[in-house]
Amino acid sequence: MRHWILGIAGEDPRSTLLRRVENRFWPMTKFTPNRRRLEAGDRVIFYLGKPECSFEGEGTLQTACVDVPAAKRAALAEGYRFSGDLGLYLKDIKLWKTPIGARPLVADLEFVAKKEYWGAYFQGGVIELSEKDLKMILERQRKG
Repeated sequence: MRHWILGIAGEDPRSTLLRRVENRFWPMTKFTPNRRRLEAGDRVIFYLGKPECSFEGEGTLQTACVDVPAAKRAALAEGYRFSGDLGLYLKDIKLWKTPIGARPLVADLEFVAKKEYWGAYFQGGVIELSEKDLKMILERQRKG
């Protein structure tokens, strides 16, 4: 089992996250990094880019990245945001009452090598997390 950050950037990322949680579906394209490495049972943390720059919740992948049947694409469409025919189905989703700001955690995140350029490490939509990073984020969330 691996651990991932699923990130959202762009206009109104919170509304996009809520829509994806409601649909229990995370769209992808053939260009999404790491999509072939995602497996059912992997744990995910949801991240919103600027201006929030926050971890918003957690979940589990119900599926690996799958082809979305044409009949389901319209129901899962996010307008211009969903132009692909791939995606992940999610389960065990929990949005946190209090999001966790990413900036205060940067010094301790293993995947952020150059701390002064931390924002660049959150780009790409799917970022692998170490067990240590996952535990640290979840611990910070539990402490509030």
